[in-house]
Amino acid sequence: MMPIAWSWKTSLPAARFATPAASFRKVPGPGHLWFQVDGNQLRPDRLAEIRNAFDRAFDQIFRRERFEEALDRVAFVGVSQGAIVAPDAVAPSRWIVGALIGYSGLLLLIPVSSDGRGTPVLLVHGQNDRTIPPFASTLAASQSKRLVSILI
Repeated sequence: MMPIAWSWKTSLPAARFATPAASFRKVPGPGHLWFQVDGNQLRPDRLAEIRNAFDRAFDQIFRRERFEEALDRVAFVGVSQGAIVAPDAVAPSRWIVGALIGYSGLLLLIPVSSDGRGTPVLLVHGQNDRTIPPFASTLAASQSKRLVSILI
């Protein structure tokens, strides 16, 4: 995520960027995942574990950066799994932040508020994505008036 952050630094010189490590180590290989991709990630206990890990990571960042009272100045930006867990956090208004941008993600199976309150969301998805089908972002956008999907 930091390459994206650094590319935005020219346009947003006063912005601060934080990239929390996701909760699971990627095996095999380097890196971290917000959830293991093993066919069981949508079990209720697994969803609760994913949401708790996300909330702990961002609560820690918000306290460290002193943003607890300024969440309207925060933007979640996620790619792939980050674009799955971040919309899951804002769609039901669990976190109301200033904005969310999700690249190549989807919306988990959760009730979605469509009352227009909460975080404005932009979902961007490539037409040739072979990991997460592009219709996943379109479907997520159709579930809420607040979500906008752009296929590129």
